[in-house]
Amino acid sequence: MRAMRVVLELACLAATLAVAISTQLSGNQVIAHYVDISDRGQSRLLAVDGAGNLFVVSTIIEPWGRAQIRVTKTDPVGNVLASLDFGGSNPSAPDSVAGAAADAEGNLVISGTTSSADFPLVHPLFPAGIPGAAFVAKIDSQLQHILFSTRLGGAKLSPQGGGYTTAGALALDGSGNIYVAGATNATDFPVTTNAFQIAPPQAGDFGTPSYAFVTKISADGTKLVFSTYLGASGTICSSDPFHIDCSPAYTSISAMRIDAAGSVVIAGSTDAKLPVTPGAYLMQCSACAQKQPSGFLAKLTPDGSKLSWATYLAPSASSKSPSTSCRNSVSRRSSTCSITSSASASRNSSSARRGRLD
Repeated sequence: MRAMRVVLELACLAATLAVAISTQLSGNQVIAHYVDISDRGQSRLLAVDGAGNLFVVSTIIEPWGRAQIRVTKTDPVGNVLASLDFGGSNPSAPDSVAGAAADAEGNLVISGTTSSADFPLVHPLFPAGIPGAAFVAKIDSQLQHILFSTRLGGAKLSPQGGGYTTAGALALDGSGNIYVAGATNATDFPVTTNAFQIAPPQAGDFGTPSYAFVTKISADGTKLVFSTYLGASGTICSSDPFHIDCSPAYTSISAMRIDAAGSVVIAGSTDAKLPVTPGAYLMQCSACAQKQPSGFLAKLTPDGSKLSWATYLAPSASSKSPSTSCRNSVSRRSSTCSITSSASASRNSSSARRGRLD
């Protein structure tokens, strides 16, 4: 029987429970082990390599008060094999993680966001710059060394508040190439010449809009294969005549997959006028003009130069299709989405929506 592995965060014990059904055991046997991640830690991500070993990625507070990222590797039945801590030292904005995946050699790739000026850079693709950037780190299979780590973002702040980048998703293809996606309002974010969208966000009276980004880095971390923006500038204001609230447009990516042909499928949220394609499932977002973000789904060609298709994912109130709404911001560094259908909306109107995808 295929192995199944689950990691449950036990907040009261601040530990992780690794659960595995081993291929050497019968289908109803379960082996469980606690993986200690310190008394002030939270498990965030889980990845598995080709041999069935587990990587638990956590954020912790070390005994002397420094926040760190901790990677713990276990065998398929949950026995701890190795552990590694890394990260910067900004106490007011600790490093966060967004994605983790193991490559064919068992090395672990992690993406996240750092506001630390001293985040460890190893053979970086981009030099150190302003805090408030995404990062990519690749760690060897034994958790002994960081093979490479680099920041990914702008090099300077703009007078209108632009310059920040957050990671939202990570994926690897069959060759081990690394794809990172998220949100940025950096006007000098590194994009490649033939990318789908190279024009940066245009600042307005209420600040700099945030665009989504998709970046592909070679497996060894030495080459920027392609990098593109995806978004639209503008100002979004509420429709309440008694309290007009305006903010720059926002687009972010929170999920990403690479298909068999190498195309990049992305999902996220936006309140901007995105370049949706003719014949798309939903070509307009009527709620976006009222500061109610919509989900979106899109597909980029393997070289990142074209948009194969793109659609919004928030039907009108009369539609029977599921609707997706998301709230997120570069400054808030979070993305929360709710999925409902018109049939269930009335049943849920008296209670808080619980179908959240974080």
